[in-house]
Amino acid sequence: MAIVSQPAKHLLFVDDESSFQDFVARNLGRNGYRVVSANHWDEARTMLRKGDFTPDVIFVDTLSLKRDLHDVVGEIAPTPVVVLSAAREAARIVRAMQKGARDYH
Repeated sequence: MAIVSQPAKHLLFVDDESSFQDFVARNLGRNGYRVVSANHWDEARTMLRKGDFTPDVIFVDTLSLKRDLHDVVGEIAPTPVVVLSAAREAARIVRAMQKGARDYH
């Protein structure tokens, strides 16, 4: 029986805390994911426009975006966006989902 390896999933992680970026990249990397990190959306957009990296999913901390989530989702559609945030107010979660986030953690 031949073992066929799956290509690595490519993730873009937008968060302004470098220690959290390192944690996520290290732990997901161990599981076969390729993680590219950006400190804010403008930096992430520059990476995406260069074309060297096409993510399968984008994880964003809403505070690190420095932009409206709706604008970000509109720029990268149809790439799924997962919102990461310490905020737990129901209204904020609903707004993120209405703006196009696929999930909220």
